[in-house]
Amino acid sequence: MELGKIPPHDIEAEQAVLGSMLTDKEAIVSAIEVLRPEDFYRDDNKTIFKSISNIYAKGGAVDIITVKDELTTMAKLEAIGGLQYLAELPEKVPTTANVEKYIKIVEEKSLLRSLIKDANNLLDLGYSQTEDSTNIIESAQSKMFDMLQRKSQKGYEEISKILSSSLEEISKLSANDAKIRGTSTGYPDLDELLSGLKKTELILLAARPAMGKSAFALNIATNVALRARVPVVIFSLEMSKEQCAHRILCSQAMVDSRDFENGNLQDKDWQKIAVASGEIAESAGIFIDDTPGITVGEIRAKCRKLKLEKNIGLIVIDYLQLIQGNTRTNSREQEIAEISRSLKIIAKEVDVPIIALSQLSRALEARENHRPMLQDLRESGSIEQDADIVMFIYRDDYYRKDEAPPTNIAEIIVAKNRSGPLGKRELLWMPKYTKFASMEKRYG
Repeated sequence: MELGKIPPHDIEAEQAVLGSMLTDKEAIVSAIEVLRPEDFYRDDNKTIFKSISNIYAKGGAVDIITVKDELTTMAKLEAIGGLQYLAELPEKVPTTANVEKYIKIVEEKSLLRSLIKDANNLLDLGYSQTEDSTNIIESAQSKMFDMLQRKSQKGYEEISKILSSSLEEISKLSANDAKIRGTSTGYPDLDELLSGLKKTELILLAARPAMGKSAFALNIATNVALRARVPVVIFSLEMSKEQCAHRILCSQAMVDSRDFENGNLQDKDWQKIAVASGEIAESAGIFIDDTPGITVGEIRAKCRKLKLEKNIGLIVIDYLQLIQGNTRTNSREQEIAEISRSLKIIAKEVDVPIIALSQLSRALEARENHRPMLQDLRESGSIEQDADIVMFIYRDDYYRKDEAPPTNIAEIIVAKNRSGPLGKRELLWMPKYTKFASMEKRYG
């Protein structure tokens, strides 16, 4: 901080908050809900706020005498100016009816001081050259997001308000003859089962290799960005961002992906690619990150940044087992447990659905019926517990290559659905285009 500059503060507002708390129980509740001791600039005011909070937490009555006794117990009475300063505080309150305004002023000044402190810390780190620039940037992003969250934090809410909001949303769906509450996957039959991709949900998409789980996730991401007009971020830990982009383009253009990679394209293919490229360019946005060895902490920081800058509405991770935990453990199962818990926290924190792809255990290959079950989740336990929805992809053709002509039917099995029914939906698998399409079937 530059010499001579005084940090933002408002002593009168701090005193008005404390004076209100000493005379009005409702003011205590309002202040404790929003403020913390460190939000007060002066140490004496911090201490008084802490003492009032202590008394209130113990269920005691708050007034000048009880606060004086609490401060005496804390050995802080003389440090705050004695009984005289306490007695002056209620006199500094024009009216307790304005306590919410006083609280807002104190909170705002505190946030400004935090910004200044964090900016100075960043300057110190930059000049010291002891930290990697990436770590400094991620730290800055995290702190900024925390501050923004605090400003928008609602905390608890009365149930009638929650229900009023929910009923209004459902009423709109009914009026528009809509079937789903979340963002459409682009597959109507699946949307009917899931009610779309809902905010804060962790959706696990699992399958054995070659079933098309990456293709299906990319298809959904493309549908969300192009049709629902919702920005998407894809963390592609297995494919490069170029491979990922090529798959999306070929799938959208309905062009053979092998011909594309080999440059064996006809004029009609180029026309399709031109149209698809334009559609993708005009979409809400698809952002691809292929950082190798990315940690769950780095994913969190990037998602926070993209939420602020691009207002992303869907996160896709391909795939969960390739993410590194924030802390190294001797047990891979413990590390996966930490990762799955962290992904659920990110979904709630950023307020978007996350589709995380996952491997399945080889054990199912030894069974006569190869359809996946929850027990087949590799390093499962916590993965199954943390996920709101678990979906499997199963293609019977894969196991019967020599027995009959392929049907190209893929089963999407919803084995867990925290807020809806379980079931199965069939999609058409088009391997040439790495694309899944609706079968346009009805399910009772």
